[in-house]
Amino acid sequence: MLPPLANFHREKLAVLLLLGPLYVSVSIQSSRCAHGEPLPVLAAVDSPAGWTPYKVQNCIAVQRRSVQGSRFFEYRAVVFAPLSPETILEQTWRHMTEGRPPLLKKRQVLKQDPDEIILYDQLKTPVVSDRDYTLMVRKQTDASRRRYQVTFATANELGPPLTPAHVRIPVIRGRWAVEPDEQGGSRLSYQSFVEPGGSLPSFLVHGAQLNQLVHDIEELMGRVEQIAEAKEQPGGGKRQPSRCYSRLDSAVTQSM
Repeated sequence: MLPPLANFHREKLAVLLLLGPLYVSVSIQSSRCAHGEPLPVLAAVDSPAGWTPYKVQNCIAVQRRSVQGSRFFEYRAVVFAPLSPETILEQTWRHMTEGRPPLLKKRQVLKQDPDEIILYDQLKTPVVSDRDYTLMVRKQTDASRRRYQVTFATANELGPPLTPAHVRIPVIRGRWAVEPDEQGGSRLSYQSFVEPGGSLPSFLVHGAQLNQLVHDIEELMGRVEQIAEAKEQPGGGKRQPSRCYSRLDSAVTQSM
């Protein structure tokens, strides 16, 4: 049953915040969600198959692809920044570890190494049931080619057991991947898939997932631009911030 109209926007906001900055691809140990449904079958994170242009929002071109066994989509976008891949990697890693979901009720850091972190989060979500999940975040580097990844995935088997007070998010998967671009800066690709658990209406979640992907990119790029703006250009001027992070020509959007 759909929520009353008075609660509609509150529920949509709750879903949006629920699917907040959840940042790889690791194998899933169980073949079923906590509520007994089969887990979705995700394509390989590097696979180019199935991606189609979806929307341009806030000058960020977003693609999506269907996921076998799921009502929800996987999303991705490619943006560009006038800084080195190493600087982008540093900021992305900090963004992952310093960021806090807006409705975070409790966080436990179960493991923290220079290249791997395991977090257990509980989220207080209005209208819908509270959620929890255990997340593994990894940093992967290929210094010889200056290609880097920050990847993330649920690892619920490594965290606390399920409790009646929370609906467990069964699947979160995605990555930030950065490499040099042809203009001396960086090409940054972000993709994310979330199976939120419970019985949330898919039409609410689709919009929330798109909005959250765009929000995550804008938040990270805001940090990046603060660094770029502080750097002097030849002639004494400062870099002008770009509010269009994707390059919206057909060649780029088709190669995303």
